[in-house]
Amino acid sequence: MQNFFEPIKKRTKFNYKSGDKFGRLTYTGLTYTKIIYGHWVRIIEVVCDCGEVRELPFKRIASGETQSCGCLRKDVTSKRMKTHGLTNH
Repeated sequence: MQNFFEPIKKRTKFNYKSGDKFGRLTYTGLTYTKIIYGHWVRIIEVVCDCGEVRELPFKRIASGETQSCGCLRKDVTSKRMKTHGLTNH
């Protein structure tokens, strides 16, 4: 049985450096926390490979939920919908 005073969930340290890559996103080194819907959330600044700068919750980036600024979805959809690329040729 767990002791009443023991924390149920241990917090892990933030062990990421500027320049770390998450999909198409590169961590710039800027980090802060803010309250969103009553919970403290770590926000980090990232730069996408296309040049877009975004501030996103770290949890979404570390879990793999967010891999780009939206350009990845555009590229994948474009490749999927393109038949041969010779329209009006």
